[in-house]
Amino acid sequence: MLYTIAVYIRLSKQQSYTKNNESIINQKSIIENFIKTNKEFDGSKLIYYIDEGYSGTNFERPNFKKMIKNVEEKEINCIIVKDFSRFGRNYVDVGKYLEEIFPLMNIRFISINDNYDSIYYDNNDYLNLYIKNIVNTIYSNDISKKICTTFKTKQLNGDFIGSITCFGYKKSKINKNKLEIDEYASNIIKKIFELRLDGYSYLYIANYLNDLHISCPNKYKFENKILFNEKYKYCL
Repeated sequence: MLYTIAVYIRLSKQQSYTKNNESIINQKSIIENFIKTNKEFDGSKLIYYIDEGYSGTNFERPNFKKMIKNVEEKEINCIIVKDFSRFGRNYVDVGKYLEEIFPLMNIRFISINDNYDSIYYDNNDYLNLYIKNIVNTIYSNDISKKICTTFKTKQLNGDFIGSITCFGYKKSKINKNKLEIDEYASNIIKKIFELRLDGYSYLYIANYLNDLHISCPNKYKFENKILFNEKYKYCL
């Protein structure tokens, strides 16, 4: 059988800030190596669905929804994930997909690290499957509470907990949780404020700054290696 495989990868917002074995590159490598070492997948087409910065406690993820839409349109017939937690951490919803939706749509589902393959899985082993999913749910809830507590403590201490600062501020090189005024950006903000006080429109101010070749906030952050997406290079 020739497969069209959905390679599903998810990284939570918290994990995206750290270097760990749940990185996107790591998940991608594990899945691709698994496919390469199983001859039954020779000639298969791979479609990648990557949700970066999304929780596994629900399925409100753009590329997850796109994948399910492709399942419904019969564009894919196999889904492979690194482990169940990457697919989802809500054991009820995960179980519904594995026991009802995917079998009905003839979708083969493989979770590599859990040694789960839907076409070989024995119905008598569903208890183990439920236990794994329940553990994932408990783990997610516990981590969420710990992270919220940590963030709240930092906020009460006056620490900055965001990843990117507002235009006009920059992170301290000594302490990333402290903000400092960005002198260059602050001067631009002051000029904008002065022009507005003088009655100039937003459009006039924008054109005025463009004529002076002053980069917009996102382009300025790209130029200063705060944002890395190439699309910001061409912002006006």
